[in-house]
Amino acid sequence: MNDKQIECFLAVAETLNFTQAAEKTYMSQPTISRLVGTLETELGVRLFYRTNKEVRLTPAGVILFELFHKFTEEYKEAAARAKNIDSGMEGQLKIGLPGNLDMDDLWEHTIPEFQRNHPNICLEYECASSIKTIFEKVLTEEFDVSFIHTNERIDSKKILSDEVLTTKMKLVCGKGHPIAKKGFFEKEDLEKAVVWTVFPEEIQIKILQEMYEGFGISQFSVKSTEDFNTALINVRMGNGILYIDPVTKRLDENFYVLLDLPESYGEISFSVIWSKKNMNPALPMLLEFLVTK
Repeated sequence: MNDKQIECFLAVAETLNFTQAAEKTYMSQPTISRLVGTLETELGVRLFYRTNKEVRLTPAGVILFELFHKFTEEYKEAAARAKNIDSGMEGQLKIGLPGNLDMDDLWEHTIPEFQRNHPNICLEYECASSIKTIFEKVLTEEFDVSFIHTNERIDSKKILSDEVLTTKMKLVCGKGHPIAKKGFFEKEDLEKAVVWTVFPEEIQIKILQEMYEGFGISQFSVKSTEDFNTALINVRMGNGILYIDPVTKRLDENFYVLLDLPESYGEISFSVIWSKKNMNPALPMLLEFLVTK
């Protein structure tokens, strides 16, 4: 069965005349008759009663006319919608935002640029307090996409991801800290300094271990907290240092000193994630835009 057979059947069913159906479809009458005949053979039923005086639908023909007519209309509507979505004329996406990530560059530049290119795709936003909540809402498609540190563990069987942004961390300390007063840091400064980390601890410890190994440091002191503000106030008041990137958080340099790390250290990346089963037709447009930026 193919679309030409269905087109011919519908034309004959609507006109009840093979000659008029041929004119309507811009085909020859023998072609119409042949295609309707092959359709009847494939389906194993007669679709029309044919006499010298008239053409009428059989009971099977009536049922299939309703089915094929509905299918054709739905196909046209779906094709028009697909075209509108592909051209950015309609669509809706919900973006999940990690509560512990500012990601200002994304919100200030990348997403607004996508909106300018696709003004009729409606974007909604919702913050989530934890990575666990983000994964749950991505899996249930409450979030079409969300953003995470690439180091986060992902169930790749259910959630897909693609890296969208890479940046470098900076060493952060309060203005009263010895490192801030020097304006630079050395190996012994890092060995003495307490490093604050924010949940999830195991991921940040791994990043620190890899980075400190590059400095030749195997032992260092760590303080962990689930509240980012707790880490910030301690660092601001001189009770240690932390490492942060400009995507995760923008800090007020009136209160903090930010020092660059050597070129080969401190690189960190972010990924966009989405459910493998998510069939939102606007989703591929956003993913393509994010990944190619």
